Amino acid sequence: MNRSKSDHGPERWMPDVDGCAYAHDFVRVAARYQLTVTAQRVAALQQACA
Repeated sequence: MNRSKSDHGPERWMPDVDGCAYAHDFVRVAARYQLTVTAQRVAALQQACA
């Protein structure tokens, strides 16, 4: 999994299984470390849980 992900964010890579859980984890980490989240990333994260 890590090789295919590399350093891509959720707008370019999403796990094949349970993307919604990944999206929740991503948001939790981004909030914890006050990371900037682009509009493209927000859209990808929302789509993962749609």
